[in-house]
Amino acid sequence: ILEVTIPENAENSNRDNIRVVARSRTDNTVSAESSCVAHVVVRGVMVSISPSYLSAPPGTELAFTVTITNIGLADDTYNLSATDNAGWGDNIWLDNKSLLVGGCGKENTTTLHVHVPYCVEGGTEDNITVTATSQTDNTVENSDNCRAHVTVVRRVDVSISPPENSGIPGENINYTVTVKNDGSVSDNYTLKCEDNLGWPLSPTSILFQNVAPCGSRTTQLSLMVPENATPG
Repeated sequence: ILEVTIPENAENSNRDNIRVVARSRTDNTVSAESSCVAHVVVRGVMVSISPSYLSAPPGTELAFTVTITNIGLADDTYNLSATDNAGWGDNIWLDNKSLLVGGCGKENTTTLHVHVPYCVEGGTEDNITVTATSQTDNTVENSDNCRAHVTVVRRVDVSISPPENSGIPGENINYTVTVKNDGSVSDNYTLKCEDNLGWPLSPTSILFQNVAPCGSRTTQLSLMVPENATPG
């Protein structure tokens, strides 16, 4: 076995030509030789993400460009992975799980997608890390980070069930009113109930406080059909 240790100061692409000679100790005129080459191949990778920061309301998809640069000498294929600190899980994915990149400063790109989940408080930030690891040498890797920020949005939805009801004069008609916070920040809501015929309503107003994003509150709405109401 011929072992060659590449010196620490060896430069990229250095080639050491090695010759091995076998000579008879009995007759030094009897000999043969062969040669081999020790080639320095330095592997390296660099990851960069652009832009480094994006902001959007819940339910919106963000797109970051991930550039993988081969700073080694040989072509290489890199496995790609994305992790985050907010636990958004399947809401984060890459278009490619691996990329082939040529050597000598060549690069390749893929897209990092981030779907901002619903029901996330405005102001939340998710720090995402994309890592590229050489398939040839798993000690060769690099990573970069980006941030996805959830903007503050106030939205509310009101629904009444059933949408239509009926009753006889002097009878109470009941409905369920649901208020849902479709925004990205906790909010307070004042409900005011009114009608076009002036029939008795209960309640005429109510306050819902500290309704969380995607949270909802319900109340019962009661309406009395007057004794003198005209049928229909």
